[in-house]
Amino acid sequence: MSLRPITRRAFASGIAVAAGAALMRNLIQAEGTPEATPVEDETSQLLIRVETIGSMQAAQSFVSVPEFSLFEDGSLYALGPQLAIFPPPALPNLTLTRLSDNGVQALTAAARTGGLDQPRIIEGSMQVADAPTTVVTFFDGDDLVTSSAVGLMYLAEAPDEWDEATWESFVELRSIVSLLIGYAGAIDETEILEPERSITPERLQVIAFTSTNSFADLAGIPNADQETLVWPLETTLSTLTAEDTGDGVAKSACIELSGSDVRDVIEVANEGNQMSPWADRGAGDSGPTYGVLFKPLLPDQSACGF
Repeated sequence: MSLRPITRRAFASGIAVAAGAALMRNLIQAEGTPEATPVEDETSQLLIRVETIGSMQAAQSFVSVPEFSLFEDGSLYALGPQLAIFPPPALPNLTLTRLSDNGVQALTAAARTGGLDQPRIIEGSMQVADAPTTVVTFFDGDDLVTSSAVGLMYLAEAPDEWDEATWESFVELRSIVSLLIGYAGAIDETEILEPERSITPERLQVIAFTSTNSFADLAGIPNADQETLVWPLETTLSTLTAEDTGDGVAKSACIELSGSDVRDVIEVANEGNQMSPWADRGAGDSGPTYGVLFKPLLPDQSACGF
C-alpha cells in the first residue's frame, strides 16, 4: 500500500455513478467474474477514452470512472448498468469486455474517421453553463490527442452564439462518442471475444477524511444516520487523515490499495454505500468516524494524481 498526501485540492466535481448496493454485490459475485482486474501496466497502451467531468455533486471527481476505455490488448473497461438511486454504492459497476484485434482496429479506425486524431475544444454556451464536459482521448500512434465539449449530450440545437462550423464540429464529436459508447452495434459480434462482465477492482484509490472536516459538511459524507462500517486494515483511518484547513477545502489523505487489502475493504464497503460512516476497529461508539471514497484504477492510472 502506498501513501500520498493531498495538499490543497478542492473536492470538485465529476460524473455521478449511481448503482444499487445489492445489485453491485450480485454483479461482483456473479459466476464467471474474474477475481481481480487491472494492475497498473505501463505497457498497456490506452487507445481511446471517453469520460465526463464536471458535476454539482461534491466528491464525484474522486470516485468517477471513465465511461469507455479501450486498450491496445483489446481490453475495454466501461461503466455497466447503473441504478439511479441515492445514496450510490461505495464503488461503481466497472465492467470488462475483450475485443479481437480486428474489433480494436475497427473502433480506432472509426474514431480516426470521426476526427479524433485532431484536437478540438468546444467551449460551452450559456444554454448549458452548468452541464458537464465530455473529454475524449485518442492515441494517434505517437501521442494522446484530447478533444472536449461542454454539454455534449444535452444540446439539441445550436446556441445562437455558435457559427455553423462550431455546431457541425459539436455534432461530429457527439456522433463518434455515441458510436463508441454503443460499440457493440458498431462491430461484428464475432469480434467480441469475451462479453461484458462486471469485475472486482484489483487496485483502488482511497480518500479518507474525518466527519468533522469541512468537506464532510459540504458533501454530506459521512451520513451519521447510517450504520457505521468497520475499517478492516491494520493501517488505521486515524493515521491516514489530516487536519481540516477550515476553508471548505479538504486536506486529507489519499492512498492506493492493492492485493488482499482491496478485497478486505470491498467486502465491507459493499455492505454500505458512498455515504456510510467508517470507524477504526476498537474505536467504540464514541470514537471518531470518517468518510471514505473509493475509485477503481484502470491499467494506465495511478492513485492520487490530482
